[in-house]
Amino acid sequence: MTSLLSALRRLVFPVATLLLSACGPSAVPPGAAAPLPVLTRSNSQTAADFLELFFRLESGQTLTQFTRYEHPVKLVVAGEVPKAAWSEIDPLLRRLRNEGGVPITRTRHVEKADLVVEFVPRAQMRAFVPDIACFVVPEQRSFADYVAEGAQITPWADLQTRGQALLVIPSDSAGQDIRDCLHEELAQALGPVNDLWHLSDSVFNDDNVHGRLTAFDMLVLRLAYQPELKSGMSRAEVAALLPALLNRLNPAGGAVEDVPSRLPPRWWAQEMQLVLTPSLAPEQRLRMAERLAAFADSRGWEDNRRAFAHYLAGFHGLSADPDRAVQHFGESRRLYADLPEAALHMALVDLQMAGVFLAADQPEATLFLAEQAGEALRLADDRADLALSYLLRAEALERLDRGAEAAALRLDSLPLAGYGFPGEAALPEVLRDAGQAR
Repeated sequence: MTSLLSALRRLVFPVATLLLSACGPSAVPPGAAAPLPVLTRSNSQTAADFLELFFRLESGQTLTQFTRYEHPVKLVVAGEVPKAAWSEIDPLLRRLRNEGGVPITRTRHVEKADLVVEFVPRAQMRAFVPDIACFVVPEQRSFADYVAEGAQITPWADLQTRGQALLVIPSDSAGQDIRDCLHEELAQALGPVNDLWHLSDSVFNDDNVHGRLTAFDMLVLRLAYQPELKSGMSRAEVAALLPALLNRLNPAGGAVEDVPSRLPPRWWAQEMQLVLTPSLAPEQRLRMAERLAAFADSRGWEDNRRAFAHYLAGFHGLSADPDRAVQHFGESRRLYADLPEAALHMALVDLQMAGVFLAADQPEATLFLAEQAGEALRLADDRADLALSYLLRAEALERLDRGAEAAALRLDSLPLAGYGFPGEAALPEVLRDAGQAR
């Protein structure tokens, strides 16, 4: 364990003094969603990403035409709707209208709705899609119809324009999971049909780090709903319009120029999906994650593809080889430090390392890392991981004979955990698994 602790100290403590000197109270209370940051990415990369998001599926299949809604969108909420859902839906629709430029409103009439958000019990949903938290399918109006048709769906590639779509979310999910599902799946129903592994500033990435639609995501939707674009346009036609549209919507992003493709090989993307599959054996996930990280290193990628591969290799290697896991976390954090909007990713790396320090009975280091992660988690309104950071801090304080502070933190973690996790039964498990990813 000595080499493990040395590696962590080399990684963390050179910046500890600077960070701790800035640890004043946060202006954002726990659970409050902070304003999204100003977009700083280039229009060149945004244009390239937009085309890949709309003209390619996750399977790698290319699409021949652009699709979106060509009329004001009506959304209805159906099924066993949990109370937590109502506080998420209307604020999200306001953001989609105001920031994303999408003409969307809620209706109470299923027959008038373009989009149906249906809540069903998790067990019922998992009988058909066991490894998916929530999903959206085109040309369906209800979960019952989806089941009756044998869970067959109309391929996105067959759409001429956007029409009827069904979003299915487990009714017994935690509040945070409901929010995250609403943001990502509703955005997919309205816009991008693809996820891109290199994006560190978007929900359109299967790393599932960002839960709320980001400034980049809203720009993508606003682009999609500009009057110059229409369903049926080819990739070349859309590409020809993007420079002028981006100059209008994001003038600070500069002129649009060609950029190298960031699409990874298909085998790499497929294995990334497998590493995230809970039903796969842990040793298989570790071998795959190590292979993915090594390949990303060999290609010299300097984006989320490589950073997240190292994160996964570290996470899945914690039990087998803690020293090696910490090396992966260190490389992941180094890469994220140079990426846009990656503070949340770095916070999740810090939580992993805080758990390692706690297991090594190093409470001071645990406390520092968990506190360091807290600000980004608060700003992202990631209450599940913020609750975990509180519990890590509380355990560290307990070991430092600061019991009163530990008790206060545990109390403060309860409302966060109540939103971030599906029930009280999850809390002891969170504490037992402190330092592991959700």
